[in-house]
Amino acid sequence: MKISKKQHEELKKLSTVISELQNQIGLNSINHHKLLHVFSQQEIKLTEFKKEIHEEYGKCNIDIDTGKIEKVDEDEQTDKKD
Repeated sequence: MKISKKQHEELKKLSTVISELQNQIGLNSINHHKLLHVFSQQEIKLTEFKKEIHEEYGKCNIDIDTGKIEKVDEDEQTDKKD
């Protein structure tokens, strides 16, 4: 005894959809991991770059849009830590 041809086709169709979805989920997981790795690398680069800027210009805030530097008074920073 077998299931009907129509049922068999529906079963194969649903199984194929499930399989394709599993593959997509796997690929999304891999891409997620890759993006997290790239994100982490960029954060490290940003931290290193900020350190270079502070070594060259001292403690400062930089307007990202204009590049304008605003010095940060060391005394004010000490007060804020208290």
